[in-house]
Amino acid sequence: MYSSSKLWLVLLVGVLGLGCGQWRGEPTTGPVAAVASPTGTSGPRTTPQSDAVEPALNPAAVTGQGTGLARRGRETTMIQEIEASQVRTLPRDRESEFVYVALGDSTVAGVGASRPDLNYVGRVHARLRDLYPRARLTNLGIPGATATDVVREGLPRALALNPHLVTVSVGPNDITRGRDVGQYEADLDTIFGALTRETPAVAIANLLPDLALAPRFSPEEKATVGRLTAEFNDALRRQADRHGVEVVDLYEPSQREVPDRPSLVSEDDYHPSDEGYARWADLMWGGVEARLTQ
Repeated sequence: MYSSSKLWLVLLVGVLGLGCGQWRGEPTTGPVAAVASPTGTSGPRTTPQSDAVEPALNPAAVTGQGTGLARRGRETTMIQEIEASQVRTLPRDRESEFVYVALGDSTVAGVGASRPDLNYVGRVHARLRDLYPRARLTNLGIPGATATDVVREGLPRALALNPHLVTVSVGPNDITRGRDVGQYEADLDTIFGALTRETPAVAIANLLPDLALAPRFSPEEKATVGRLTAEFNDALRRQADRHGVEVVDLYEPSQREVPDRPSLVSEDDYHPSDEGYARWADLMWGGVEARLTQ
């Protein structure tokens, strides 16, 4: 559903496209080792490709179609760039209905906490209610979820709720299950893009903490996990910047704090403890405050 500002953007880009005349269409131009997964190991899914051969096309017959596709693609890119430059803020009216949706994996579901409401999502919701007394939470955390699982299962439900705030935390299972960083980044593009286009929500996503600090990984696994965590965080930041999503850094704080505070990690040697989730909530709240209307 487009807001009036979104319609204005579409009209603006359409006018710009007409003013620039016809654009000429342009041609477009290693395996990841899986490590032991806390929720079990499974290989990345692949999509079978058709063996059918496309018939040869007469370039003259598709020139108009190619030009139109190129124009629409550039218009979409322009809309995304304009939207990303417009920082969204949370509602000014503190007495209005407020919908908070949490998307992600087992950390969103609260694994490792003594009670589900003591994970970072429950703590952020409690703080929100101090500002927005009518704030309600829908927790769509899926233990063991990859970014693809969020796209398939969580995202449609989140869009239907038309939320004001969405937090996204996903990625560790993508790493431990050997998913390619390009697949992960494509899923984030889908998640962030849909939230931006189809809801008025402020979206906040956290960088992954340094997973190599988790005691459950062997020294050999730590080297691989540490490298992949940095690569996946780079992908997350790229897509967040593209879609205007607020980024909360868990990576550097985890490197500074976890080695000296083992109590931040739960007894399973992987998920945060109550204390770890409290720290996570503090960091996420900084992202919320950055989008509050003064």
